[in-house]
Amino acid sequence: MKLIIYIFSCFFLFSACNKEENSKSASPNNQILRIATDSAVTAKLCYELEIPLVAVPISQHPIPKELEHLPKIGRAAAPDYEKIIELGINQIVSTTFIKPSTQLKYEELGISVLYLNFHSYEDTKNTIQLLGDTFNRKKQAEKILTDIEKRENIIRKKVKDNPRKKVAMIYGFDNRYSLAGENHYVHSLLKILNCDNVASSIQNNLFTKGLIPIDLEALIELNPDIILRLYIGKNSMSRKSFDREFNNNSPLKETIAFKKNMIIEADPNLLRMSPGVNCIDSLEKLYKYIYESNM
Repeated sequence: MKLIIYIFSCFFLFSACNKEENSKSASPNNQILRIATDSAVTAKLCYELEIPLVAVPISQHPIPKELEHLPKIGRAAAPDYEKIIELGINQIVSTTFIKPSTQLKYEELGISVLYLNFHSYEDTKNTIQLLGDTFNRKKQAEKILTDIEKRENIIRKKVKDNPRKKVAMIYGFDNRYSLAGENHYVHSLLKILNCDNVASSIQNNLFTKGLIPIDLEALIELNPDIILRLYIGKNSMSRKSFDREFNNNSPLKETIAFKKNMIIEADPNLLRMSPGVNCIDSLEKLYKYIYESNM
C-alpha cells in the first residue's frame, strides 16, 4: 500500500513540474525568456496567443486589462532601456514600424527583438502565424486564424457581385491632411471589399506611399463615393478646424460622397493602422461603413 502511495505521489509531482515548465517560454538554447513588448498592438496579440509577458508599454491605445498591472517600459519608439535592463528582459516583441528607432539600441544591449509586420491585412494574418510558431503557440494561432478566415469568407461572398465603389480614407493631422495610399493598411482592406482606393488615380510614385499629402479640394476631381475621415493629431483646435472643413467646406459639396451623406467618421482603434489580432474586426467595420451606412 505504501509503495502504491509513493508511486502515485511521484507521478503527481512529475506532472506538476511538467505543467509549470510548460507555462514558461524558452529560447532554443533552453534559456528562460523574460518577454516584454513595446507596442500596444503586440501586447494584445501576445495576450490572445497566451504568451506570458513581464512588461508592457505606456500607450494611448488600449491594452488588455489583464496586463495593466505589469511594469511599464516606456512608449513605442521611445522605450525605457534602463527599466528593460532592470527587469532582466531578454526578448522584446515589437513592430517593424518602430524598428528604425530601436534596433541599434537593442543590439547594443544584446536584447533579442522580434519585429512583426502589420503593414497589410495579409501581413497581419501571417504575423499571427509567425508569432504562434515562434513561441510554441500554434494551437492558439490556429484558433484565431480559423475564426478570421471564417468571417472573412462571409464578407467576400457578400461583396462578390456588388458594383465597385470609390473610397477615400482621409487622415487629419495638425492642419494637414493625408490620403491612404497603396502601402497603407486600409488599402489592403479595400481590395477585399471590391472597392477602389481613389488614391490609385494619383501618379504612381506617390500612390505607393502609405500616406499621401493632399488638399481637400483635390477630392473634387477624385470624386469618391465614400469618404472616411479620421483625425489623429493632438491639437484640439486643429481638431475643431478638421471638423469644420468636412461640415462646411464648399468644394466637398461637389463630391458624390457629400451628396449621398457618405462622409463617415472612422473608428480610430480599427482603421488608423492594423489592429493586429482584431484585423477581422476592421474588415467587418469597413464593410459596414461602405455597404450598410445608409440602410
